[in-house]
Amino acid sequence: MGMFDKMGDMMDMLGKLKETHGKIEETKKLLSTEIREFSSNDNQVNLKISLTGEIKELNLNFLSSSDDFSTVLKETLNKAYKSTRDEYEQKLEQKAREDMPKMPF
Repeated sequence: MGMFDKMGDMMDMLGKLKETHGKIEETKKLLSTEIREFSSNDNQVNLKISLTGEIKELNLNFLSSSDDFSTVLKETLNKAYKSTRDEYEQKLEQKAREDMPKMPF
């Protein structure tokens, strides 16, 4: 195998990497449309959030003092963000593994 044969392999590999990158970008767009719902234990806070972390809907029901409410709000938002972020990263990693071309060396 000559030097130019390896060059062809490298060009093919670069093309496959570009294709994989495009598929991952498409997956990111799709994941931004996946919505999850979260509520606080006392239902004072209800929200819908995308896997990309964008809050799509937020409903607040003030049932207790504002100090308690701010804690409940913060805890619920953090729980929702962490959960959706973890799922987002997991799905992106899975897509990358599925589409990543095998290295010939």
